[in-house]
Amino acid sequence: MYTMYLIGCTYNFCVAHHELSKAKHWGRACTPAMASGLTDHIWSIHELLGYKVAPAAWVEPKRRGRPRKQALADPVTPRCSRFPRVRLRKGALCSVTS
Repeated sequence: MYTMYLIGCTYNFCVAHHELSKAKHWGRACTPAMASGLTDHIWSIHELLGYKVAPAAWVEPKRRGRPRKQALADPVTPRCSRFPRVRLRKGALCSVTS
């Protein structure tokens, strides 16, 4: 993989091409990178290998798995105190306070 990348970069930046040098550049040596406007000179292999490429901007990865549960509408009051607690005593419902 890296070999093909190196060969492609060498071809485009370091090797002057005869057909590109004819009409547009008045007989001056020209590489495909020069013809497309990426550079203004023919690079040496040393310059190509020493070129430092800036790393891509860091993007926080997306969360994976199940989504988190939604928070309660009123986080101050706990869920159990919003509804009255009811207990069955001797066949009748009675409210419980605790």
